[in-house]
Amino acid sequence: MLQALFNDFLTLFVVIDPIGIVPIFLALVRHLPKAQRRRTAFRGVMIAGVILLLFVFGGEFLLKAIGVTMPSFRVAGGVILFLFGLQMVFGSGESEAGHDSGPETGYDPAVYPVAIPSIAGPGAMLAVTELAQTSSATSLGKPITAGLLVLVLLITWAMLAAADVILNLIGRTGANAVSRVLGILLTGVAVEFVVSGIRGLVH
Repeated sequence: MLQALFNDFLTLFVVIDPIGIVPIFLALVRHLPKAQRRRTAFRGVMIAGVILLLFVFGGEFLLKAIGVTMPSFRVAGGVILFLFGLQMVFGSGESEAGHDSGPETGYDPAVYPVAIPSIAGPGAMLAVTELAQTSSATSLGKPITAGLLVLVLLITWAMLAAADVILNLIGRTGANAVSRVLGILLTGVAVEFVVSGIRGLVH
């Protein structure tokens, strides 16, 4: 049980990748006062949390509504997570976010790109839906997944709130290195999703 919880936590941590978000977040809010940066971090994490919790508790219903079976979803989710992990390993150019000529009217960095897609990206949405089902051996499956998600989001918020300190400690090179290591771990998790889905389809 503890090993399963740790594996689920690690999957969520790797998919959301709080460390990799830090340099992107700082690039977006570098000109804002410190207090406003923290408000942006809090709002971004809250918005992403609401979206991901909706997928934890409503993802299965959505799949049934569009006629997708869980084994098929595991295969599709595994493929997408694998590609997402490859982007983390080789770089996807996301670090350039926030270097636009200027924000558009009504632009809110807490919504885009902090909440979506940095935290609540496609990989995270797929992962929480998958974990909510694979950990549902008991009726506590979804609440447990939700609890682990909240824990990862709290860590994410803490890291964004202390983004200046973290980046000064590990530097952009360190943040990139950690993100790539997490990407390698994510590809392994993705392969497990695909194998599990194929087994389900065969049976």
